[in-house]
Amino acid sequence: MKKEILLNFYSKNRMIIYPVTVGMASLLLTILVIVPQIRGYFSSKADESSVQNKIRNLEIKAAELESIPDEDLRRKAQFAVAAFPSEKDYTSIIGFLQRLSIEAGVNLESVNLSPGGDKNSSGVSNFTVKIVIKASSLSFDEFLKKIETSQTLLKIGGLSVEKSSDEQISVSLDIDVYFAPIPKTLGSVDSPLQKLTEDEETLVEKLVANAADFPAAPVTSGISQQPTQPVNLLPRGKVNPFE
Repeated sequence: MKKEILLNFYSKNRMIIYPVTVGMASLLLTILVIVPQIRGYFSSKADESSVQNKIRNLEIKAAELESIPDEDLRRKAQFAVAAFPSEKDYTSIIGFLQRLSIEAGVNLESVNLSPGGDKNSSGVSNFTVKIVIKASSLSFDEFLKKIETSQTLLKIGGLSVEKSSDEQISVSLDIDVYFAPIPKTLGSVDSPLQKLTEDEETLVEKLVANAADFPAAPVTSGISQQPTQPVNLLPRGKVNPFE
């Protein structure tokens, strides 16, 4: 009975059932097969566009890097790192202060090193060099000027003056020396080249212009030192960390 009902229903509606069935099959095929293919096509196009953009960025970056004189860049980088070291360099700073004292005509009587403090929010650290000098007022003024105009990044954190004779004064100075590690990452390879601002370029030129102030003289036995550790046991930092 059911079979006859189905046959009658099919015979009466076969002109409708067939197109509907074909249409549903086509719709199912579209959903299951064609739509994923279309999505994959557009996805591959998007990936291709992304690759092309990365290639263009790399070409631009390579052209910009090639336009920078190698020797000029190396020279500026060397002076910048010398002014702002990547690590504690006790030996160099002591020799540097000794040379300044000789040039200014002051007597450097003692040098004492103290451990550095914690990093600040910019990642910069420092350690303190405590020195005692004897000099005339004019020589002491000259010594301060040389510290102020030196290429090395220094700051006088404390000062105490005592008169030792009619013409000589005894001065205790706390000098903060700053350093920071070189960045380990400089962005992705295909990222745009980060250029120095006009102010940063001006600062680098000033460092290069004052380069003659930086060379550190060797430490001699004429200086009385009381560092937290013997200076000759401390590693000396590289002048050029890029080599």
